[in-house]
Amino acid sequence: MSSMRWRLLLRQARSSLGTSLVLVIIVAVTAAVFTAWPRLERETFAGEISHQISTTPPTLRALTATSEGIPVTTEDQWASWDEQITELIADAGPEIAAGTATPRTSVTTQRLVMTPEHGKPDDLWQVSAQVRVDAQIEDYVTVTDGAAPAPVEWPTSTQALWEAIGSGTLEPAEVMLSEQTAERVGLAVGDTFTITSFDGTLPFLVSGVFTATDPEADQWQFQLNTLNPRIDDDPNKGESATAIGYLNPASTGWIGELSGLEPETELWVPVQPSAAGAQALTDQLRTLTVAEHQVSVADGSMSVEMTTGLTDVLDRAIDRWQGTAAVLAMVAAGPIGVALAILALAARLAVARREMTLALAHARGASPRQLRGVLGVEGAILGLPAAALGAAAATVAIPGAVAVSDYTWALLAGLAPAVFLAAAQLPNLRARRSDLALRSASRWRWVLEIGLLALTAAAVYLVLTRGVTDQGGTDPIAAAVPLLLAVGVCVLTVRLLPLPLRALHAAARRRRGLSAFLGSARTIREGGLAMVPLFALVVGTTVAVFATTMITTLQQGTDAGRPGRGRRRRPAHRPDVQRGGSRRDRLDRRGGGHHRCRARTQHPALPGRLLHPGECVCRAELHPR
Repeated sequence: MSSMRWRLLLRQARSSLGTSLVLVIIVAVTAAVFTAWPRLERETFAGEISHQISTTPPTLRALTATSEGIPVTTEDQWASWDEQITELIADAGPEIAAGTATPRTSVTTQRLVMTPEHGKPDDLWQVSAQVRVDAQIEDYVTVTDGAAPAPVEWPTSTQALWEAIGSGTLEPAEVMLSEQTAERVGLAVGDTFTITSFDGTLPFLVSGVFTATDPEADQWQFQLNTLNPRIDDDPNKGESATAIGYLNPASTGWIGELSGLEPETELWVPVQPSAAGAQALTDQLRTLTVAEHQVSVADGSMSVEMTTGLTDVLDRAIDRWQGTAAVLAMVAAGPIGVALAILALAARLAVARREMTLALAHARGASPRQLRGVLGVEGAILGLPAAALGAAAATVAIPGAVAVSDYTWALLAGLAPAVFLAAAQLPNLRARRSDLALRSASRWRWVLEIGLLALTAAAVYLVLTRGVTDQGGTDPIAAAVPLLLAVGVCVLTVRLLPLPLRALHAAARRRRGLSAFLGSARTIREGGLAMVPLFALVVGTTVAVFATTMITTLQQGTDAGRPGRGRRRRPAHRPDVQRGGSRRDRLDRRGGGHHRCRARTQHPALPGRLLHPGECVCRAELHPR
């Protein structure tokens, strides 16, 4: 290529700087939007999952298991048990391992009748007790009086234990109670009590009382009726209380030797997972809970079957979000098409502004391939840096994990000017009338348009027959249907518009006026509407209407879900209407009974004292007709 042609090409590159600036701005904004969209989508999804997890009760969120029997017989076996459970959780998957806390285990006997040393309180018709072993309970309580229980030297063989029970030679086993429990059942530090089963009578000594270090800790939702005794109210007998006493962790072996105690092992693993890998976490939880696991214990193995309610919570949250993501993807398809159409129009404007320079270069010997190559390089020089700038701005503005897929559409936006500039129609020096040119000289246009209509029909058929699928993410076919429909409407409009125009032209020819005749003739010669502007107009209008409708629907749904909305108002009292007496009278007239349940907010035995959190007293009374 001669120096003259190079100078002409450089001149055309420096010309129309305003058009080049418009291209740069459009590419930068488009790349920023394309980069921000998936990041905002992930952030919104993570926020939804985090909200669902945080509002799920700890007892429903945790991994739990219950097995009959005891997992250890000596104190040194607790470490081995905890290691096996920790290894089981770690092998379940990285998401579970990263989101779980230290496993917790406790062994609790069945409820048995207790006989305090100084007798039970007069307002209780029965006092019962459960014995519990928890190797980590001292991390959650503070001993306020006395001391933590010491190990008890009871026989660990069944025969020797029965003989000691029968002869009454057992030393009392030390336990500690909560302050509220000890006060309610009438025990103090140093007092003794016995529990009775069909194996015999077992003596215990209250070595200390404790309070919770943090009464609001999740620990107390797993070990209910610990800080306060369980209160049962029998309408015929009165109230009964159940106390829970903690043994030393080294005093576990004898519990499994007495069949009357029926010990039960409770295992729970607190879960507070990250929302980043919600789908992977759900799959790992389902794999962990579907199988039964064998954990080695002193006398063989113990079956552990994990359960959790978090799987259902995550499934519902993911299903809701996938439906939302499908709608958002269909909405996003429109702006993507509009952005590409605007880039095509901007590229066409850039070529039109440089028409004379390109025509001179072509007259000087530059081939169409060379001209298109130069335009393509210029488009890449303008588009790629602008796209990188827009993507970087979106990445900084919206913090979060960086994924390579976030920048796919931004890269396409950066390459779009090069493609559109290289594909533009090149001008020449010969003067011509644009209205006399054919709309398309390419014989492949009909093929492309028919193929596009067939693709649109196939996509619509698939969405109507199989629905929207969300396996592995957003359904690409459903997301592309609105864009394909818009393109199909534009193609049909451009192809069918000459038919009414010809009818209008024929009618105008028979009339005297020239305006309708000349206007219709010119429109027919120019080919009707341009495809790209029509496409941008149709898609832009469609997206605006759909977005307005969707925002209105969301606002109405949000308003309807506010507290106080949608409640039925109590009708005003009308003195002229006979109400028919009390509810009990109405039930009695119908031949039924009256059932009344009364819940107390004050303690029945200590007037003026409110119930503590977790302490429940209920009384049910049946009044027959």
